[in-house]
Amino acid sequence: MKCSHVLFLPCVGHRSDRPKSVDPCEATLAGVIKLLMVAASRLIPVLIVDSMGASLRFYSKILGGVVVYQHPTFGDPAYVTLRVGRFEMALSHIDSSLPVNVPLRPVSGHRIQLCVNVDSVDETVKVLASIGIKTVMEPSDQPRGERAAYVEDPDGNLVLLVAPLWSQ
Repeated sequence: MKCSHVLFLPCVGHRSDRPKSVDPCEATLAGVIKLLMVAASRLIPVLIVDSMGASLRFYSKILGGVVVYQHPTFGDPAYVTLRVGRFEMALSHIDSSLPVNVPLRPVSGHRIQLCVNVDSVDETVKVLASIGIKTVMEPSDQPRGERAAYVEDPDGNLVLLVAPLWSQ
């Protein structure tokens, strides 16, 4: 009996613009993953936030992120993409980010942390503390050759601040 499932993927690296048809029941998982990985053009971590205003201030005004996309364009945003250095991240308000009929998972522990490279961990922690940002771990030298500290963003996500020891 022949499988009736067909998966269409972009045919990357071929001269044809037609999508490549793959029978997922006959294809190896590694082959399908390879095709999918080649087709991905960018990865943006999205933080689901409770207070868009507080989170936007933290990641733009305090950590220097630049808004490159906002939806809706005018008014209070439900989704924002920020460029931080060479990378992008996004903030999505909890009320607008989940698919319909998908229940919120209970939160336990820290599901994500962001690592932010800074010029001086100690100075950054002082500035953040002066404006009320909670320090979770004071600056300390790490065995991997970095000075590091942890702070929390407005939604309690861990933000790891790091700088090479030689730059301190």
